[in-house]
Amino acid sequence: TLLGIVFFFVLAVNRGWIGPVERVGLGALASLLVFGAGFWLRRAYGPVYSALSAAGAGIAGGYATLLAATALYDLVPRSVALLLAAGIAAVGTATALAWSSELIAGLGLIGATLAPAAIALQDGEVSSIGTGFTAVMFAATALVAVTRRWQPLLAFGLVASLPQVAGLVAEADATKWGVVAVATAFWLLYLGAAVALQLRVGQALVTLPTTLILLGGLFAGLSSVQLFEGSDEGWMLLAVGGVEALAAAAVF
Repeated sequence: TLLGIVFFFVLAVNRGWIGPVERVGLGALASLLVFGAGFWLRRAYGPVYSALSAAGAGIAGGYATLLAATALYDLVPRSVALLLAAGIAAVGTATALAWSSELIAGLGLIGATLAPAAIALQDGEVSSIGTGFTAVMFAATALVAVTRRWQPLLAFGLVASLPQVAGLVAEADATKWGVVAVATAFWLLYLGAAVALQLRVGQALVTLPTTLILLGGLFAGLSSVQLFEGSDEGWMLLAVGGVEALAAAAVF
């Protein structure tokens, strides 16, 4: 049945029977139906893998449909696409918390974190607004990961967000305060998430918080060198070191 639907859909697209609006509409409908099927399976049979798979497929399908509507067909403005991505992430996160499923949380939050990167690949440039949205999604990911002690989720959040903000800083050929603000937000988020996770775990120094602090400090230092020159660069490096020292003293 699935193959029949797929081949019919491909034939309809190739023959011009279905336009972009219909394609996006069918993708959204299919994603909603599969996501709803996950809830039905959960209610009928309990916490089975098929329920997680269906809900996860629905979330992934939602992002795929949104990407097609935005990047391929220009049916949805970029700003609206980011809001819709946040909505999908909120639904996925609520489902993940209710089901205690790190997999669903990852699909919802990491999918939204990667949404600006997908749009940037289509546009050919990284924007401060899109990267700022990524910062918000990383903050949400860190909150859920620390609260539930889901370290893999936080690690994937780092992997999904760091290249985006690094690309934004690398493209800035002069001091742009919007870029500085976004880079500072990421640095503080990485530092705060690392300290919070370490305190939450309550054991000897854990690998992931250590990695977050090291990468965050390295990113802040390199960003200071990239975005500032002369004495301004030195003052920014001193500011970064000072904040790290204050955090160390407070935790110690």
